[in-house]
Amino acid sequence: MLTKITKWGNSLAIRIPKAIAGDANLKLNRPVDVIVKDGVIVLKPVKTARVSLKSLVEQIREDQLHGEIETGSPVGREIW
Repeated sequence: MLTKITKWGNSLAIRIPKAIAGDANLKLNRPVDVIVKDGVIVLKPVKTARVSLKSLVEQIREDQLHGEIETGSPVGREIW
């Protein structure tokens, strides 16, 4: 597929058609690694590690725990 290089501010830009972006697993606002290999521009999506709540909770240390904090009586629509 042919496309054209355009100007975007002081940089150059191209539009990536939706079908090609899907085939390459490129997603909106996701990071990509841009490299030049043998004179060819290569875009590679950066794999981000998925973090689970369970793994985050397992990292809590005993010294980070605290008891309840009293902030006063319920006010307005806070009353349950």
